[in-house]
Amino acid sequence: MRSNTEWIAALDGSGDGHAAALSDLRTHLLRASLFTLQRALHDISPQESSIVRELAEDCAQEALTRIRRRLHAFHGESQFTTWAYAFAVNTAFTVARRERSAYAGHRAHEGAGSPSPGPHRVRAR
Repeated sequence: MRSNTEWIAALDGSGDGHAAALSDLRTHLLRASLFTLQRALHDISPQESSIVRELAEDCAQEALTRIRRRLHAFHGESQFTTWAYAFAVNTAFTVARRERSAYAGHRAHEGAGSPSPGPHRVRAR
């Protein structure tokens, strides 16, 4: 387990340590995104697990990009992984809101007999 200082040094650096830190962080972010999306979208049908996994992958990548841009803003007031986790959760909640909204729109069009793409067709990028 890395300390806050080790996380920042590895992510700011280059080479094998940098690549390993990015990989570890992405795994952490993917887990947080997947958990958040599964909980937030559990009652929307049909949410295929492959769609949720794909959304989680997108969230993790977006969170990783944001973290790298804001790395200088981390001041060590919490564990680095806690700080990073918040990026993944917030990104996943934003995507879940969009998916729920798209699903509601789909359900409204379904009742009117109009074709509409499923909720997984409307994607946050």
